[in-house]
Amino acid sequence: MKYKLCLLDIDYVIEGGKAVIRIFGRTEDGKSAVLIDRNIEPWFLVLSDDMEETEKFLENLKGEGFSIQKLEKETREYIGKKTKFLKAFTKLPGEVRSAREKVRTLPGVKGVFEADILFTHRYILDNSLRPMGMLEVEAEEIEKPEKFELDLVLEARGSPKYIEGEIPKLNIMSFDIEASNPKGMPNADKDPIIMMSVASDSEEKVISQKKPEGSQKYVEDVKNEAGILKRFEEIIREEDVDILAAYNSDNFDFPYIRDRAEKLNHELNIGRAGGTVRFKSRGRYSAAESRGRIHADLFHYVTIILRGALGQINSRSLKSVAEKFLPEDSRKKELDWRKMSEYWENGGEQLKELFDYSMADATVTKKLADLFMPREYELSRLVRVPLFDAMRTTYGRLVENYLMWNAIERGLVIPNRPEQEEMGERAATGAIEGAYVKEPEKGMHENVAVMDFKSLYPSIIISHNIDASTVNCDCCKGKAEKVGDIGTWMCTKSEGLMPIVLKNILKERTELKKKMKELEKSSKEYQTLDNRQYSLKILANSAYGYLAFRGSRWYTREGGSTTTALGRMYTHKIIDTAEEFGLKSIYGDTDSLFVVSEEGKVEEKVKKFLKKINSELPGVMELEFEGVYKRGIFVSKKRYAMIDEKGDTLIKGLEFVRRDWSPIAKKTQKEVIESILEDGNSEKAFEIVRDTIRKIKNREITKEDVVVYTQLTRPLDKYKVTAPHIKVAKDMKNRGEEVVTGTSVGYIITEGGGSISERAKQVDEV
Repeated sequence: MKYKLCLLDIDYVIEGGKAVIRIFGRTEDGKSAVLIDRNIEPWFLVLSDDMEETEKFLENLKGEGFSIQKLEKETREYIGKKTKFLKAFTKLPGEVRSAREKVRTLPGVKGVFEADILFTHRYILDNSLRPMGMLEVEAEEIEKPEKFELDLVLEARGSPKYIEGEIPKLNIMSFDIEASNPKGMPNADKDPIIMMSVASDSEEKVISQKKPEGSQKYVEDVKNEAGILKRFEEIIREEDVDILAAYNSDNFDFPYIRDRAEKLNHELNIGRAGGTVRFKSRGRYSAAESRGRIHADLFHYVTIILRGALGQINSRSLKSVAEKFLPEDSRKKELDWRKMSEYWENGGEQLKELFDYSMADATVTKKLADLFMPREYELSRLVRVPLFDAMRTTYGRLVENYLMWNAIERGLVIPNRPEQEEMGERAATGAIEGAYVKEPEKGMHENVAVMDFKSLYPSIIISHNIDASTVNCDCCKGKAEKVGDIGTWMCTKSEGLMPIVLKNILKERTELKKKMKELEKSSKEYQTLDNRQYSLKILANSAYGYLAFRGSRWYTREGGSTTTALGRMYTHKIIDTAEEFGLKSIYGDTDSLFVVSEEGKVEEKVKKFLKKINSELPGVMELEFEGVYKRGIFVSKKRYAMIDEKGDTLIKGLEFVRRDWSPIAKKTQKEVIESILEDGNSEKAFEIVRDTIRKIKNREITKEDVVVYTQLTRPLDKYKVTAPHIKVAKDMKNRGEEVVTGTSVGYIITEGGGSISERAKQVDEV
């Protein structure tokens, strides 16, 4: 029987001495399911000078912990030529690495390829599947193994294949924990979880060890902390959760839950196939994973994928992100975390307020998940990376995975990732010279026109055919024209993989944006297309960085430096050409140019200039008109503010978006900037400053207005200079409060003598 299901998660286990792939998802009719595929074999490619001799070696090759099961011949394109490879199969995925190291040493072997690809990713690539997309497979329903928490267990009777189609609705549930420590940040060694909140489409609940009479209906009490964890597991199973969303849960919630569960001798099981929550190392942190359910830590999505969309945001806290993306009535409730223990112990109305705070954290996180996850689905589907990994990977890895799939589609060999030694050598070459930035003419300017290159670096890569396979190629040496100011040339006989891929990305994105113009913004189709075009934008903008990324499979330092060299050349060209049209450049930054016209008619002149310059730019390169701002203030590189005719402001790099300023300082500077932009004179701005000073002197402000929050980035004893927040942190520690790396220190600078640090006091002391 044929089944259709969404590929939500994928892993493999070893059963009966063989690797077994497990695909978790939902069928088209909404049933949770796992597809088991036993018909798989790990493999890698071998390139040899003497194929027959190498084949004989491999047929009899046995090493410590591996053996070659069978050999096939396969033709791939390698260094621009059709080349024959031996495809060597092993019994288990873990044997591939051992076999690779041995095969490399055999006589005549020139290289071993595609032995460094994760087995689950290999399966996705070999079957052309798309995570968060639909697949179709001939399968048979089998008996559900013990501890499996889903509706169907299917065993594949053929290879799955990707099919177009909308994925079924997925069950998202958010959660948040609260722990209590009267002396500071909670410590999992001694401070219990006092409550946990969960929110889904059908459930909003706070699970607590206390429930005073008259508590909110959504509060459910349990006997103890172990009861909280047990009830959490039960709700996950009852809701048949697909995606478990939280905020900063890799770093805080799940490690805390794990440590408390160990203290209580409680085995936390929230997956769909048994087993406890696993922690996978991902460099500087560990990611919490449960089999068959996706743990979505929205903090990673915000800090990695939404990095460019955050704009003028004070921090990456849940509160700040909610204020940026959610309506006012959907935002996080305020509660000083230092009062949490007091509210918990006092009970009554204060405890009810704590319940509201906890519940709001979960509901806000759920609303953010509903907003962000569809975009993440599209990204996962686009780059063929499972959702769990797509949310946590870097831009470079997203580009790499997209290139890998495109390489396979075109019959190319995937280059190996560099070894540590090679990455060190690449890093030792130093940074590439970046973009040209024209220093701004400081001060205020009227009628500022702004122009942007449309996808500057991607369009340069496409227009000049910049790729690891085309830069300084042997076939065009001495024949191709050198480009940029570093003397490189590009192949004129064949197009590189990166330019081909980028061309398709930009073309698809243009087509999507064209379709979007015909749709209502509130429609589901519009949102789907918008998520897709945003994913394409991320890939396009990340491609240049991947060229010279030291861990790149398709590494070309010359390609990266040529791209930026051409960027500098074209920036100079547009500045010089703009002068010919009476346009004075007052600032230029990477892909943007800001101009004014002393004779007026700036927009008319810009349009004439654009017509000429775009006729001279090569390939797909294009300079676009962004708009005219009636007034702008320019302070230094990447620090300016402008206002358009509608009164909308654009502010970049100025202090009110910093985290280490007090609210009143941020508010005052914002009002000063907006006043100057709106009125064009300084008197009102001076009055705003004078009024703020008067309010401070007359105590017409609250303590919260003048609090500065700074986070500790290392242990206290590692700080050599006693800045205000360090002085206050030491005071806190002396009073018995726990102060560790990551602690947010709030302080107020008080009146009196001495240095600023000496006058810094904790909020409660003022």
